Amino acid sequence: MKNNKYNRVITLAMLVVFNVVAFVLPIAHSTLFWAAYIITTLAIFMLGAFLMGLIPFKAGTVTKPNEEFKVNKFYLNTLQVYVNVLNMKNKNEELGFELKGLSDIIQSSEPISCDSLEGIEEKIRLAFGNLQGLIEKSRTAEAKEACSEIKAMLEERNRMCREIKRD
Repeated sequence: MKNNKYNRVITLAMLVVFNVVAFVLPIAHSTLFWAAYIITTLAIFMLGAFLMGLIPFKAGTVTKPNEEFKVNKFYLNTLQVYVNVLNMKNKNEELGFELKGLSDIIQSSEPISCDSLEGIEEKIRLAFGNLQGLIEKSRTAEAKEACSEIKAMLEERNRMCREIKRD
């Protein structure tokens, strides 16, 4: 609020200085003068509105075009089926809890799809393939670690989805 008061004072000071200069200088007040006067006065008001935050501005941010995303549950449904199949192949109870955790994260994931998610989604698909191999070979410790990595990738995908939806 304090900043807002200073911005108002600055805007008023600019208007006063401009008016003093405009009317003290010995120039003809023709139609061209009045047009320029009105435009400049409006510009000072716009600058004041910007300074007071009435006109939003994001300094130092890189804007990217809004990426088209669409609701697409196919990818997540495929992952869910894959986790269920892996759980049926699994014979270890501890690993079953890890797979249940994966299933929960998939169920709570954002059901959208777009081009910028292709990279992370491909990594997740490859990680599931690796997990399947580890489960088939009964390498439980490595399979649990692979589950943790997949959870991290799913959480990263969800973070990216929220960011895309926010933009």
